[in-house]
Amino acid sequence: MTYHHLIPRDVHAKVLKRGWHTEDQLENVAWLCRACHSFVHRVATGEELAKEFFTVERLVEREDVRRFAEWVGMVRWKAK
Repeated sequence: MTYHHLIPRDVHAKVLKRGWHTEDQLENVAWLCRACHSFVHRVATGEELAKEFFTVERLVEREDVRRFAEWVGMVRWKAK
């Protein structure tokens, strides 16, 4: 599991300046598997994540993220 900042750290200054979120919301995180974490960052920019997908619920509302998470949940991972 990996630590995903729901509002990416590299856009914190912009988020505060534009008033998209309050300072206490900047540290909201979610635990995601490595595959899902990488996928989320491939399909949305940091700014898009901050403006539109800043909760787990909003992330899984995206069809592509939901379908990927369902697929990953069915994959059988092998230990090396």
